[in-house]
Amino acid sequence: MNQFFSEPNRQVMNAYQRQEISRILTAAVINENFRKLLLTNPDKALAAGYRGEPFHLAKEERSQLVAIRANSLAEFAAQIPQFR
Repeated sequence: MNQFFSEPNRQVMNAYQRQEISRILTAAVINENFRKLLLTNPDKALAAGYRGEPFHLAKEERSQLVAIRANSLAEFAAQIPQFR
């Protein structure tokens, strides 16, 4: 079995992805401008990163986040599969 796809590595990757999504939500909570951009243009917000730090997301997660349409951060977070 390929080590990359082993269960421990998959768990580490899932934890890392949850951490990145938490970083995005934290940035949106503490910065009104980032929050507004995330809600109106998530693609641009994710591409911009936060305070010079990029967000590291898998292609599938980035696509899921970019597809979210929400009027509030609570609505946005509710639509993220890992945070339901």
